Amino acid sequence: MWQLLGGQVRDRIRLHLLLPGTGAEALASQATAAVADGFTAVKFDPLPADYGDVSLARLVAETEAATAAVRDTVGRDVDLLVELHRKLTPLQAEAVIPALGRHHPLLVEDPIQIDSISSQAEVARRALGVPVANGERLHTIWEFKELLAQGGAQYVRPDIGLAGGLSHCRKIAALAEAHHSAVVTHNCLGPLLTMASVHLDATIPNFVVQGYSPLDDQLADGPARACGRREGGFLPLPQEPGLGVTLDLDGAAPLDLTGRPLTRIPLRADGSVAYAV
Repeated sequence: MWQLLGGQVRDRIRLHLLLPGTGAEALASQATAAVADGFTAVKFDPLPADYGDVSLARLVAETEAATAAVRDTVGRDVDLLVELHRKLTPLQAEAVIPALGRHHPLLVEDPIQIDSISSQAEVARRALGVPVANGERLHTIWEFKELLAQGGAQYVRPDIGLAGGLSHCRKIAALAEAHHSAVVTHNCLGPLLTMASVHLDATIPNFVVQGYSPLDDQLADGPARACGRREGGFLPLPQEPGLGVTLDLDGAAPLDLTGRPLTRIPLRADGSVAYAV
């Protein structure tokens, strides 16, 4: 596939490992293991579990403390991607993001809900030198065009499984390049999307790093068997036909890739929905 997309511009694909932990201690421990395994970038959510009910001062302090714990653990040779999962309001983001900037993250991702392209761009513009990433929930090149034209974000996060497939995401990457924006490919998990993303990453000049889950290691010999194997924090370019995945679905058991029932909505202590407004 990467040959059909125009040929390679790199020999291997850099990965950032998704850390599942919460809290400073757990995240620092997982980051240590990731670096020992060869990863040069990690992504994590540093917000406290009760983010919807704490004061603004505590929200900022605990989020920064978790980020500082990871930075202090991995040192300055590892990139930190801070995932905020659309949990903040624009005013909360304005307080939290500068505090995280002291630890020089590669990016801060999706601080607010995606309902408004203009609001996402404004938060990115007002981030005071801290790079912001958006786009994992966007579907079309026109949405990315509006985001980029309004001055945000510095990193775009197209997902091949959501934003029109390989050809459409390649157009999104070119549009981002024209706005001096880099691509950090979003990977909605599973070996098929992981390998499809690798082919896009291999052919665009403004790619930086791709998400990777430990689940893909577990599935490497499963019904969707990837022909290439992770080498430390990198994936080699596939040399086999197509995506470089062998499908054998006979007798394959269903897998839960979401991690939680999608009907289980986080609530605040007062009973209201905890998603940001």
